[in-house]
Amino acid sequence: MKTAVRLTLVSGCLITFVACISPLQPADTRTTSPIVREDVAPAQTPPEVTVMPEFTPKFIPDVLFAPPLSPESPPAVPEPVVELATETTPLPPPPDIYSFRNRASIDVAMVFGEANFIRHDPPAELWQYRTSICTLDLFFYDDGTGAYRLEYIDFRGQAETPGARDDCLRGIIGSTLQ
Repeated sequence: MKTAVRLTLVSGCLITFVACISPLQPADTRTTSPIVREDVAPAQTPPEVTVMPEFTPKFIPDVLFAPPLSPESPPAVPEPVVELATETTPLPPPPDIYSFRNRASIDVAMVFGEANFIRHDPPAELWQYRTSICTLDLFFYDDGTGAYRLEYIDFRGQAETPGARDDCLRGIIGSTLQ
């Protein structure tokens, strides 16, 4: 039994040795040749490549030839300049809305622009201007000729004081200009 095992081991080693030293054969040894078709024109030769002459710039900035910065001295960064406002310019006063009483609706539209809301209730018209802080209601009445004239002005919202009314009017004029 020992001889049979030895014989099997020796024959296995021999087969492995022979397999390792023998050259590998390709699986398919057929050769291929190109197929030539007579109904197709032969391939054209590629166009010639033109070599461009070397580019030489006429102007080379001096900054390209500046000496490198030394690692000891980092580049100087300018300090930002901060200017403090010492005086604020006051906003110009808005037009006096009360001076528009008895004026035609076209005059009001030229200053305040198009209203956000217009309601027609003959013989009256309501024009409403809205901002985030206030609402301005302007009531126009027919003067008998077909023209509407401003008769009544009403502020609502945060427009209790004259200064708040001015802010409201500035907001209305600013929103119609955008």
